[in-house]
Amino acid sequence: MYKLIIAFLTLALSCTAQANEQTFGFSASTFSGSGFSYKRKLDENYQVKASGFMFGSKTSGSESFSYNLGCEAQRNLHQANLTRFYGLLGLSYWDDKTTSPAYDSLGNLTGQSMVSRTREMQLGTGIGVEVTLLENISINADAGFKYQKSLNNGDYQVGFGLGAGLGYTF
Repeated sequence: MYKLIIAFLTLALSCTAQANEQTFGFSASTFSGSGFSYKRKLDENYQVKASGFMFGSKTSGSESFSYNLGCEAQRNLHQANLTRFYGLLGLSYWDDKTTSPAYDSLGNLTGQSMVSRTREMQLGTGIGVEVTLLENISINADAGFKYQKSLNNGDYQVGFGLGAGLGYTF
């Protein structure tokens, strides 16, 4: 999984970009992950996007660390002046780990820790629309179907997925 995402990012970064072919912003997607995003135009029909976030916290005895990495390939279906319709294929990995103190049945600390970890992979396909509001500011919305699998126990879901984003093109 990590190798696939790194290969995708390497491809996106290795292409030579010209003016107005790169976008930096924020996106939230059940297909390709959430967080800060970077999109690069490969040619007139194809674009690739990578997104991700990382955060953590530590309080008295508890720790939490979460991250998400994702990538998305887009193919233009129709493009007019300030609007672009596209098909997409996205992949993301989610990891959330929480460590907290353990208590016995009387409520006393045992000196041990309880660890809860959730790891999931998501894959989705759909269609999207991107609208340029100002010269370099755009918003997008995506809809389609996704497959979500727990890497902890193998459970999976198939269902409807959504995405949205805001970006600055340079």
